[in-house]
Amino acid sequence: MECMKCGKETSGTQVFCPECLEDMANHPVKAGTTIQLPRRPTTPEKPAPRSRERTMSETVSSLRTLIRWLTVTIAILSVLLCATAGFLIHTLEKQAEADMIGRNYTTDTSISEP
Repeated sequence: MECMKCGKETSGTQVFCPECLEDMANHPVKAGTTIQLPRRPTTPEKPAPRSRERTMSETVSSLRTLIRWLTVTIAILSVLLCATAGFLIHTLEKQAEADMIGRNYTTDTSISEP
């Protein structure tokens, strides 16, 4: 092993360089020195599991199920819309009736009392 400070060859068991007394255990490489680390062995990537292709009958079956769900959803929304519209019309008619109560007569203010 070489000392990173002075380049003197030393044995691998020494902690300090015998020439420049550099602490080799704590500073084996000078700051700023370019080093190349060994590459880690790569494990081969596992191929992604292939999904089974659907048959034509499975595709048709899933599309039929989707159409059924959409039909039921549209029917429910239609019923809710009609019920809401009916409730609003009924409420407005009741309000119009309430506004008309007591309006079936007129007063004449031109007549003066003696």
